[in-house]
Parts: sequence; C-alpha cells; structure tokens
Amino acid sequence: MFSAATIALLQRAGWRDDRQVDTSEYEKRLKSEGYPFHAVVLDFLERFGGLLVVHPHHRVPQTNDEFYLNPACSQPVAFDTNRLAHHRLLCSQRMV
Repeated sequence: MFSAATIALLQRAGWRDDRQVDTSEYEKRLKSEGYPFHAVVLDFLERFGGLLVVHPHHRVPQTNDEFYLNPACSQPVAFDTNRLAHHRLLCSQRMV
C-alpha cells in the first residue's frame, strides 16, 4: 500500500505493522465535535494514531517537515494543494 520511503518514515516514527493503540480519546474528541466514528476511522487511528512523522520538506531542500496524527490535538488548517501533491509522492498508490 505504501512506498518503501513512506514505510521507512513511518517506522522511524514508531509504527509497526502490528501496531494497535487505544483510540478512546480520539473517539471521544471526534464525537464531541460532531464527527461520525466509522470502523475505517477506528482502524486507521489504531494503526497510525499518535505518530509524529518527520519527512523531507517538499519546498525547502535539506529541511524536514512533520505531521502529527492525533485528532485529539487537531486544529482547523487551510487546505494546501501543494502539500497534497507532495504527500501523493509518498504513497505508491493514490489514496486521496
């Protein structure tokens, strides 16, 4: 599903193929904000929730960027199509 480069970044962040974290705080936060909590969301957050992923910045050479997969700490952000294009490069298949 992911490219080798993406898997390496995830593993550096602490991800393992058998990773499963408690999602109760995520579920509580999402439901309190009116978001539905589907099984696919639960599966994703069990596997990737809480990871701080550091990756090469897509605009500034030799600089890192990061993202934190934690809806309990989320804030609304403006959608940036340039970032979307970069993240598509991290996956071997389009996932968006």
